[in-house]
Amino acid sequence: MAWQPYVDSSLVGTGHVKFGAIFGIEDKTLWAYSPELEGITQTEMSNIVAAFKNLDALRSAGCFLAGQKYLVLQGDDANIFLKKGAGGGTLSKTGTCVIVAVYGDCFFNDTATTEIYTLSLHDALPI
Repeated sequence: MAWQPYVDSSLVGTGHVKFGAIFGIEDKTLWAYSPELEGITQTEMSNIVAAFKNLDALRSAGCFLAGQKYLVLQGDDANIFLKKGAGGGTLSKTGTCVIVAVYGDCFFNDTATTEIYTLSLHDALPI
């Protein structure tokens, strides 16, 4: 399956997401990504996956994406919301992958969250 078009078109291409990524829950590998998130490590991915079950550790240490620290605002077993300066991000868990959407200071959390939610419900994604 080619995942890159989902990041390029369905996330970044909407104009509401600055950069994004999709990675596997089980294998902790990047399936698709914007260049800014190419450096997401397996440790960062593992911490994110674990946070969907228990947000406390990620909330106290912060969420790292390719070495960049984000404040964890809130989350549950399906979505985690992040903040960094005037921007932020949303992490959304499906059945087999995590979708990462980061928005900049000229974007709005509501629109970025809508884009990632729509993509997570997409028929082609393994949810």
